[in-house]
Amino acid sequence: MALGLLFRESIEAELDSWATRDMYVHADVANYETGPELGTQLPDLEFEYMGSRLNVFERFTKGSGLVLLALPSLSSCIYSVNQIIQLQQIKHRFQHVGIKLVAITYDPHDVQQAFARKHALTIPLLPDEQSQSFRTLGILNDTYQPCLL
Repeated sequence: MALGLLFRESIEAELDSWATRDMYVHADVANYETGPELGTQLPDLEFEYMGSRLNVFERFTKGSGLVLLALPSLSSCIYSVNQIIQLQQIKHRFQHVGIKLVAITYDPHDVQQAFARKHALTIPLLPDEQSQSFRTLGILNDTYQPCLL
């Protein structure tokens, strides 16, 4: 006996939809702060990066703009891992129009670097172990629980 399923979308799209079904929360139903309103002037964010102190917006906003990814963890959150890898795969599209990608995670620098080497990641990763940038931006999720890999 054979079983066949018909999909309107490709199986890959169906699997991706299933895998990400709980990944996004609409701002209207979120039980936590979803961040600054569109058009808000963001505060300065400073990090230790490649041996020196830098201001994120001064360093990375030259060109058409910046996509700043605030991800919980690359070591314990499958959603963060999938998102950063997918963005790396289409990074060239952003670069083509002058937009830079930068990610902030709770992970320490050595964890970020090991992840970047393993996945050939070229998106700059900024460590925020104390979650200061998440607090500054108003997006710290106090109820965050690692979604283990």
